[in-house]
Amino acid sequence: MTKAPLTGKGERANELLGLIHTDVCGPFSISAKGGYLYFITFTDDFSRYGYVYLMKYKSESFEKFKEYKNEPEKEIEASSQAVDEQSSTTQGLRRSDRIRHEPERYEFLVTDDDNVMLIDHNEPTTYQEAMESPESAKWLEAMKAEM
Repeated sequence: MTKAPLTGKGERANELLGLIHTDVCGPFSISAKGGYLYFITFTDDFSRYGYVYLMKYKSESFEKFKEYKNEPEKEIEASSQAVDEQSSTTQGLRRSDRIRHEPERYEFLVTDDDNVMLIDHNEPTTYQEAMESPESAKWLEAMKAEM
């Protein structure tokens, strides 16, 4: 006896609430807040929208199904009323009046006048000038202190 090959195509819903997948999970060794040991899920195949209900006993499954059955119908009615109530007037695109500035990047490279160290024009600017000056010993000592 051989098994027929699987086609890989399952039944799919063509409308909301056309096909609902359900699963009961539990019991869990640690109960949730309120003493719940089980939960049941309902997933609409068309919209993939899911609901989860907590249960203390597995026997509550049918009651939760009744509760679920009423919930999507209420939401569909409410959403269809909300769509009908929306006005048909559309607004055009709005532009902001604010002045746009380029973001300041690498601020640490930009120096302000307050942070600039003033250089005395009488001081040497290179190592060679420091070594040729009459105060070369003082400059060597200053360089060693810096390092």
